[in-house]
Amino acid sequence: MSEFELIIAEFKGEEAAEAALQEPAVRSLVDEGVIAVVNLAMLKMDKDGKLSFRETQDVGGGRGALAGAITGGLIGLLGGPAGALLGAVTGAVTGGIAANAIDMGFLNDDLKEYGKDMEPDSSALVALVEHIWIERMRDELALLGAEVVAYALSGAAQQKLSEIAAGEAGQAGEDEEA
Repeated sequence: MSEFELIIAEFKGEEAAEAALQEPAVRSLVDEGVIAVVNLAMLKMDKDGKLSFRETQDVGGGRGALAGAITGGLIGLLGGPAGALLGAVTGAVTGGIAANAIDMGFLNDDLKEYGKDMEPDSSALVALVEHIWIERMRDELALLGAEVVAYALSGAAQQKLSEIAAGEAGQAGEDEEA
């Protein structure tokens, strides 16, 4: 079973979050199969403090209408040319209304909540990512004959391990200086 994580990264500057997505180091995480982006939203707080956002998985009314028209038209072909036209019109109307009524990605209220404390002239990425490398590691170990059992750690256990690791890292630095 893959692991999922919600990551929120805030940047100074309205265009900085979008620019970060174009960075080779960030893109390589997807290209090399380390993570898969399940959904991504870009939040912008302009200089006047107005929040706007867009996301990859939310279908707007226009795209919903287009998808509905195509689907309706294809189904309508069964009824001949008149059926195709009627199916396309009906599908467009239904698709447009449905896309506006159904929030397919992050909930808009959640995105507004994430962005409410942003500073003016800033931007943020909200990404739901799947850690593909974990599943790949399990698969590779199983191919080598291992019986693989994995457990998700509680938040408290993760915190304790982070504290231990931080202490060991600090101790290693002290040993090098001595």
